[in-house]
Amino acid sequence: MRIVRRLMDLVTEVLPVVALCLTTLIVAADVIGRTFFAAPVFAASEVALIAFVALVWFGAVGVARENELMAVHYFVHRMGRMRPVAEFVADAIVLGIIGYALYAIWRQVTTARFTVFETTELPKWTLSAGVGVAMVLMGLVYLRRLWLRLRGRYRRPEPEVAGDVL
Repeated sequence: MRIVRRLMDLVTEVLPVVALCLTTLIVAADVIGRTFFAAPVFAASEVALIAFVALVWFGAVGVARENELMAVHYFVHRMGRMRPVAEFVADAIVLGIIGYALYAIWRQVTTARFTVFETTELPKWTLSAGVGVAMVLMGLVYLRRLWLRLRGRYRRPEPEVAGDVL
């Protein structure tokens, strides 16, 4: 189980940070190259797009692991005594949405005629596949959470105090 946790840490914490750094660096280098040297960085927009997609979707899995999806968090924490039931129902709804998103991604990848990125010649369906991998991981997070809730073994993550972040 420890290796699974470490792998999830790598994918949901390290990968988004690397993607953010890559996006920032490639866009900055492209802007500097265009502005001062009239020479854009080769494939900068495509690499930045792929890195940004990885940042958003794998970062979302990390947020889900911490049980901090904003809309879910907002409504569930307003339920008072019904909070445990609301948490279970919200997790089940999120799992249903993930399932439908996976179905849509599968249909898109299997039926659409995808083009390739112009400079890297990478097929554009790889973006959808990356989102699909992130959705599978998020689904596993929510399946585990529901299973632990049903067994009465789920512990809420400790909320961070604003002073800890600053």
